[in-house]
Amino acid sequence: TRLCATAHTSKIKTYEDALKTKTVLGATAAGGSTRDYAAWHKNTTGAKFEIVSGYKGTAELYLAMERGEIDGVCGVDWTALKSQRAALLREKKLNLLVQDGLTPDRELAELGVPQTWPYIRNDFDRKAVELIVGFQQAFGKAYLAPPGVPAERIAVLRNAFSETMTDPQFLEEARNVRIEISPQSGESVQHTVERLYAAPKDILNRIKSIQEP
Repeated sequence: TRLCATAHTSKIKTYEDALKTKTVLGATAAGGSTRDYAAWHKNTTGAKFEIVSGYKGTAELYLAMERGEIDGVCGVDWTALKSQRAALLREKKLNLLVQDGLTPDRELAELGVPQTWPYIRNDFDRKAVELIVGFQQAFGKAYLAPPGVPAERIAVLRNAFSETMTDPQFLEEARNVRIEISPQSGESVQHTVERLYAAPKDILNRIKSIQEP
């Protein structure tokens, strides 16, 4: 799950604030989640985002937030934020505005962070955003096999992956290095890909346009 957040010093404390007041967001380059997510939020919800691209990575973005150069960022991975920037959360130096996932993240929901869907202004844009979010989440860290692999072998590989993701030793090692394991099945990822390929052309065109600042 990805999210939008602002520095605790920003006057933008909630997503409702961003709908009413100009919010300066830092971003990397086209194709990066921080720019693409900021853009589709702006273009589908009406959030008053002013996007400043060109930052080299998340480290620069967080530094820019501390300096007051920008209000915040979008497209930040929640798992990475917890593991890499835990101090910011612990010291309450971030306002978590909205979460971007097909289903609500339990932890974020308990923190009172709303989902994006109620803010998207029409069903057409919602369908486009669902494809963006679903596809990117499915391919966060995907394992692929080439075309033509026999179904029996695919089944063996998928079963081995599923067993690894529930192996107690593996999960303990992940906890020790503060990596959250949230796997998706191969069937689920394949379904997402099939949905994208089957999407009408007008939806695909809208996906392109809403990711432009």
